[in-house]
Amino acid sequence: RLEASTGHLSRWTYTITAKGRRALATWLNRVPRRPEFVRDEIFIRLLGTIRTPDASLAQLVSQERVYGAYLAELDERRRSLAQQPCTEPLEQFVLDAMVLQVETRLRWLERCGALLRRVRATRECPDEPASPS
Repeated sequence: RLEASTGHLSRWTYTITAKGRRALATWLNRVPRRPEFVRDEIFIRLLGTIRTPDASLAQLVSQERVYGAYLAELDERRRSLAQQPCTEPLEQFVLDAMVLQVETRLRWLERCGALLRRVRATRECPDEPASPS
């Protein structure tokens, strides 16, 4: 329903219906689906890094910086949330999930960098001389 306010703006308020509660209960009781594969710009950047012989690993370093800055923002939000006396647990759950995802992505980028360096090192090595028979 539309609630009129004393100011010039009104707002809509919503109430879940009995049918909506049943649909929610059905959805909550269903077995969760497997997570979908992540869609992220970093995969396209990695493809470019692998396919371009002279591309540097700067893309990975740049991405690590972006994730690092984002992690710092999330940590600041965590500290701020911890100082509030009454917080909604859902906000903490979501924030924790975000922090863990970023930390995992940073570890993954580190592994990608190490693998790319190894691959490039083997490509730069001259062919082994044939062994005498």
